[in-house]
Amino acid sequence: MRTWLSRSVRESSLLVTLAITVIALGAFVARDLRGLTEDSDQLYDGLSQGLTFIGELEFGAQEVRRILLYALHTPDANLQLQYIDQSRVADARVHALLDSRSPLLVSPFTRASLELVVSRWQQYLVARDEEIGLLLESGPARSVAFDEHEGLARFNQLREAIAALRTGLSSEAAVRAQEARASAESATLRLVLMVLSALVAAGIGGYRISRQAALERLVRSEAHKSSILEAVPDPIISTDAAGRVIEINKAAERVFGITRGDALGADIDGLILAPPSRGALEAIVRRSPPLSTDIPPRIEAVGARRGGGPFPMEVAVVTHIAAGERVWTVHVSDLTGRRQVEQELRSAMQAAEAADQAKSDFLATMSHEIRTPLHGVIGTADLLNRTNLPTEQRELVRMLRSSATTLHDVVSDILDYSRIEAGAIDLLPVTFSLRACIQEALDPVTEPALRKGLDLGYAISDSVPDSIVADEQRVRQVLLNLLSNAVKFTDHGEVAVRVTAEDAGEDVVTIVAAVCDSGRGIPEHLHDRLFQRFSQLDNGTGTQKGGTGLGLAISRHLSHMLGGGVAVSSTDGGGSRFTFRFSARRDASHAPSDERSLAGVRVLAMVAPGIIGDQIRTSLARWGADWQLATDPGCEHGPTPVIVADADAFGFDAARLRARAGAIAPNPAPIVAVTRVHTRLDQQFPPPDRVVPKPVRAEVLHAAIAAAAGRPDADDRAARPAPAVALGQESMAILLVEDNSDNRRVAQLMLEELGLHVDQAANGFEAIELAARRKYDVILMDTRMPGIDGLETTRRIRRAGASAASVIIALTANAMRSDEARCREAGMDGYLPKPLRVETLAAALEAAVRQGLS
Repeated sequence: MRTWLSRSVRESSLLVTLAITVIALGAFVARDLRGLTEDSDQLYDGLSQGLTFIGELEFGAQEVRRILLYALHTPDANLQLQYIDQSRVADARVHALLDSRSPLLVSPFTRASLELVVSRWQQYLVARDEEIGLLLESGPARSVAFDEHEGLARFNQLREAIAALRTGLSSEAAVRAQEARASAESATLRLVLMVLSALVAAGIGGYRISRQAALERLVRSEAHKSSILEAVPDPIISTDAAGRVIEINKAAERVFGITRGDALGADIDGLILAPPSRGALEAIVRRSPPLSTDIPPRIEAVGARRGGGPFPMEVAVVTHIAAGERVWTVHVSDLTGRRQVEQELRSAMQAAEAADQAKSDFLATMSHEIRTPLHGVIGTADLLNRTNLPTEQRELVRMLRSSATTLHDVVSDILDYSRIEAGAIDLLPVTFSLRACIQEALDPVTEPALRKGLDLGYAISDSVPDSIVADEQRVRQVLLNLLSNAVKFTDHGEVAVRVTAEDAGEDVVTIVAAVCDSGRGIPEHLHDRLFQRFSQLDNGTGTQKGGTGLGLAISRHLSHMLGGGVAVSSTDGGGSRFTFRFSARRDASHAPSDERSLAGVRVLAMVAPGIIGDQIRTSLARWGADWQLATDPGCEHGPTPVIVADADAFGFDAARLRARAGAIAPNPAPIVAVTRVHTRLDQQFPPPDRVVPKPVRAEVLHAAIAAAAGRPDADDRAARPAPAVALGQESMAILLVEDNSDNRRVAQLMLEELGLHVDQAANGFEAIELAARRKYDVILMDTRMPGIDGLETTRRIRRAGASAASVIIALTANAMRSDEARCREAGMDGYLPKPLRVETLAAALEAAVRQGLS
């Protein structure tokens, strides 16, 4: 009994020990299986989140790209701005997504891949922003070209980085799933051993229960792995070391048109690659170390689709070790959509280039048709202005030339905008009078300024040379744009041009021309908008003043080309000051035309503070007059002076002016009345009195003071312009080829004004015949003529050897850089755009003389 009890106790103890051991082993195995299950859950959840993250990232990047393409290929500037804003909103969403990251992207491989995506995204944004800048500054052509060569490449790099991240994530998931399977098999083995031990202690029932639980967990792990593979939108194929397919997802079945049964065990090379690309996978596998954290190598290959044709694809391969065996994971991206986008982009680029060429052709034709008659108008006005005309007729000629010049500048603005987009603006430096240039810029805005009752004038400091070398047309164009805006946005007070100079080296000065007004002013936060194309500010009442919004944008570009810039200083309600700086060379060989001395003439100036008073005072000082301000306390009585009075400030009729003048000059003194409304005063100021209209022209004021003072050399007419530059080549043989008879006559008179004799030809055939009979020093060749144009005429003259040493200068109403290039390719040596001016023609002939001598 005691023996049986002792054995029972020992057996019970053994059973208890076995039971405790089994329970302990079960607890460990259960913990392992539970950990395996949790790992599988985390793997599935993390991969799902990661794939969702990558999908959203790819969609956001494509959205930024798509909207940018809309902006690049729409001709509507407003839509461009809207698309640019939408693109920046879309890139903000991508930034937010990248900042959030994904909780799964924490391994060394995925972290490195994600950092590469962030880097590629930032690089693409730099290219995207540069394209936007080019689009706003230079238009679609340059921005689309930049996008094709730079932006598209960086976007493809971004796509590659995203694809690599997806491939790496999928491959890593596959590796972890494979490891989970191996762990499950190991746990199952341990479970079998535990169950075998438990059979002794607990019997077959416990064994069956434990095995069933392990099998359920294993099935769940396999289901998770399959779900992960099926969630990937791109094809993923796994093979063994020999290249036989061991796993394939639904995306691969769909893309390649195969079934899982067809794929398993098949050679991957023959399964997915078209014959031209066979062997490519094996080549990149040899270059891919197992589980490398580097971006896996990628190649482009031709894929084979069952039931369909070949298609372009991109392939990345990752190799790794699973259960001691080397395994390939092949990730495939279908490039068909990308190729379609690239083709659409090329087509859009070609369409944009064709549209740009059509626009250039249209502008060139319109330039020729408008500039041709303008050549006759402006040239005739210049020639008339060089004759002895009475003051009234000279003023009419000045108005005629000013209006024609304004029309010419409008055409130039339109052409300049196109040339700025194409980067095709060139400068033509000539010698000119800065004072005359400013006066010409004031002419077109005189009428609107007078209608508003504005004082309009200029003041030039003694440091400014009157004769300079620069591009006169561009300087006048910038000044006119600034003056037009100042008059447009000023309702009372004055608009003034104040000019100073700064030494910038030997014979070089920086001219500083400040256009100041007493208008409403511009709030500081709107200053950046002023120089943007098509941007307009209202006048403070919600209505705009009109215009295209091109003037200031063109002015800024031209000022930079002239070696300076344009800046604005203004506050709301405090007026505006636009400062135009440009570089010029002094030209001491040309003396000003209105500098006859007024030494010995006593002048009392009745002027108020402001631009009119400043202009009169600086002019009197420059002419050497003995002058004083009538308001000076120390004003002394002396010989009868000439009184120069601002009638708008001191009275609008002769009686009131004479009453004021009598207080300072007891003897009757001649009055020079400066006024905006001179037609009301003309009859009230008989000679020796004079009326000078505003804006004050220096030569008119000078002539009026001299006449009122009774100077023997006084002339009621404005001083005749200085003669053109003497060429010193009166014997120069010149042939003028021009089909338009009026323009031919104008050019002939200009050449005769320069003291030159000229032969004429009305078409290209006559020019060839004349050139064959006589050697000409210079041939002035119109480019557009009936029969054969100037380009073909030049080619034939050059081929025939006739006038081989001649300098051939193109005369053309076209104004694009491509036209100049075509002229030079045809054998021409120079290029003169119409309308011609005596000064520019003289400069071209001087250059021809130097070229002939060299």
